Amino acid sequence: MKTPAIAGLILASFTLLFPAFSQAGINLENTRVVLAAPSKEASLVIKNSAAEDLMFQAWVESADKSEDVPFAITPVLKRLAGEQQQVLRILYSGKGLPTDKESVYWLNVREVPQKSREENTLQIAV
Repeated sequence: MKTPAIAGLILASFTLLFPAFSQAGINLENTRVVLAAPSKEASLVIKNSAAEDLMFQAWVESADKSEDVPFAITPVLKRLAGEQQQVLRILYSGKGLPTDKESVYWLNVREVPQKSREENTLQIAV
């Protein structure tokens, strides 16, 4: 009776020691950006931790995806050299947000993968 429990514990320990392979070149400075009422812009630093160049795409969308977004981001699409960083500027247009409550919007940053150097490969960007 103890053997299955011990075997399960060893298997769980083994899987935690060797996590699944993942690769990400983009690292964000923060997980949240808060824009206080009097200010009209915020910034976020994106770092390329990979040695190779990459591209990223950034955009803002509403939480329910049904309303227009009163924000703009610069740059929207940018090539970033290896081991470099870029500042994303989030600009508020000044209209459309309620003044009596908080509003939530999603900041999306996606890495655009380079073309594979090998033939017959499938690349999936998630």
